[in-house]
Amino acid sequence: MDSQRGVQAIMQAHHQAQQIISQAREAKVESMKRARIEAAEVVADYRHQKEQQLSAIIADEEVWKQKFHEIGEPETLATVRRLQMQAENNSKPVEEMLLKAVYTVDV
Repeated sequence: MDSQRGVQAIMQAHHQAQQIISQAREAKVESMKRARIEAAEVVADYRHQKEQQLSAIIADEEVWKQKFHEIGEPETLATVRRLQMQAENNSKPVEEMLLKAVYTVDV
């Protein structure tokens, strides 16, 4: 009987060890699942943050383009008008110089 109790004690200890190992495996699996979920959340947060930064950069770039357009367009038009007036004012003397150069022959 003593040996039978000993065998039963060993069987019971073996069964308890299997339960502990099984619980540890389940805990490990659950821990891995939680870690995957947390990692996915971190990645999603990081992606969202970077997308917001990109959107801010694009919006800032659009603002600068608009400002440049607002400042540059009138300045460009003024420069074009100034150059047109200079061309009109200097066209007669340039024509006379060209005609003189064509008609004058140095021998």
